[in-house]
Amino acid sequence: METAAKCAWIFGVWNTVVLAVLIASAISGGTPSVFMWVRAGILIAVSPLFVRLARAAERGSTAALGRLRMVASVLPVAVIVVDFIPGVAPLWYALLQGIGSLVLVPVAVIAWRARREQPGA
Repeated sequence: METAAKCAWIFGVWNTVVLAVLIASAISGGTPSVFMWVRAGILIAVSPLFVRLARAAERGSTAALGRLRMVASVLPVAVIVVDFIPGVAPLWYALLQGIGSLVLVPVAVIAWRARREQPGA
């Protein structure tokens, strides 16, 4: 789970970089949509939750492990699918968000493997 916590932390850092790029785009005359601002803010806001869930799962919390497994499995797919709907976001933004979300794939793999390693699972 230590690796899962590190990946969750990287997810937060990456999304902070995405927000910085979004700010730079707006300053340089770009026109980021409300969707882009909201998505960037939400992904940064949930990042500490992922780290917290990974740490709790590391301490043996099965509830945290289940939540981490579910979110880390669904979120990357949801982000990629929504961002690549034509007209929702520019390609550069979709790529940045997609790359950042892929960092959660190892978290999902670790969480699913941890479930199988638990007694009675």
